[in-house]
Amino acid sequence: MKFNEFPFIRYTVFFVLGVLLYPLTKEFLSALLLPGLLFCLGAYFILAIVYSPERKWFFQVSLPVLAYLSLIFSGMFVASSRDVDLMPEHLVHFPKIKTI
Repeated sequence: MKFNEFPFIRYTVFFVLGVLLYPLTKEFLSALLLPGLLFCLGAYFILAIVYSPERKWFFQVSLPVLAYLSLIFSGMFVASSRDVDLMPEHLVHFPKIKTI
C-alpha cells in the first residue's frame, strides 16, 4: 500500500497540524491567518497557470509546499473562527451567572 494512493490522508494531516498549531501561535499570528491563506492560494494558482515544463523541478517543489501551507493556514483559520476567546458574546465572558 503506497502513501500516494491515499492523498486525502496527507491533506488531513496538514489540516489537523494547522488546527493543533493555532493555540501555540494565536498571539502573534492571528492577524496574519487570512492574508497568509490568501497569499498561499493566490501564489499556488498563479504558479499553476504559468507552469513551464522547462522548470519542472521548481514547480515540483513549490506547488506542493504552497498547497501544504494553504492547508495549514486553513486549519489555523478554522480553529480561530471557533475560538471562544475571540467571541465576546460567548457564555465564558459573562461575569457571573445566577442559577435557580
